[in-house]
Amino acid sequence: MNTFVEGKYTYKISENKNFILRQPDPTDIFIKLSFLPIILKQNPILFEKYLTESKILRDDDAIIKSKSGKQIYNKYTTTREFFIKGEKNDCLHLSERLSLLNPNYNSDVSIFRVKSDKTQRKFGVNPKQNKSIAEQTNKNYLHENPKYYLDINPKIGEAYAMVPLVEPTTKKSCPYHVAAVIFQDGETNITLEADAGKITQKPIFDMYSTTKPQFTFYANHWQTYTPLEEILHRKDIKLPVGLHLIKEEKIEPKREKTIQEEKPLRRSSRLNKNGGKKYTRKIKN
Repeated sequence: MNTFVEGKYTYKISENKNFILRQPDPTDIFIKLSFLPIILKQNPILFEKYLTESKILRDDDAIIKSKSGKQIYNKYTTTREFFIKGEKNDCLHLSERLSLLNPNYNSDVSIFRVKSDKTQRKFGVNPKQNKSIAEQTNKNYLHENPKYYLDINPKIGEAYAMVPLVEPTTKKSCPYHVAAVIFQDGETNITLEADAGKITQKPIFDMYSTTKPQFTFYANHWQTYTPLEEILHRKDIKLPVGLHLIKEEKIEPKREKTIQEEKPLRRSSRLNKNGGKKYTRKIKN
């Protein structure tokens, strides 16, 4: 993939130029018309049921049409079923819904396991387990696989995750970020993500390279969780941990809680580069 800046926009283009994103508000994605048959094979339910064509704006002509005026891209956004608002603005929960292709999934049962974890424990069960998984990956898996962060390559229906080992004290941060892969274009993964840092009801699209270090998921998000302004004053600074989340083959039914059990917390959201707000979601019984 590649990026370039033109005027007030920053553009991201997938490896084979079949997808284009325009920032700073990528709630729309441009898909090449000739690639639509491939999309229908990659993720047909998501494309046919939960994406819809967006209104074409004057600024879009530079993207969707060739120099001769022939249209070569369509513009798409998510349907209302996957809008994010309130508790739905949770990156882990959105990723679970996208993986299951079920916008109504509303359970505290975690559906992802961590590929790099020794026993592939589940992600999102509770903050303590997430931290333990991140520490084990950092201490053991990275030692044996030093290029792991560059090689993370979730399949469609799987997800990226990032977990800090040390949280900043000078700014608010979330305990992790998760991004579900929905399409692929060669060595570029297309994601759909919740974003608490932007005022929008729609999730945002993004894309990450699986071969170019500067465009990987890790490269895009590590600074969010690294308090650079604190490095000179703290001795416990550590880089965050990137994870590859794979879907559980069998989703177990929700377990009934006893009165003595504490309700788990699953807090998450994407943080933009200007920082975002912490979002806490209490799972209902």
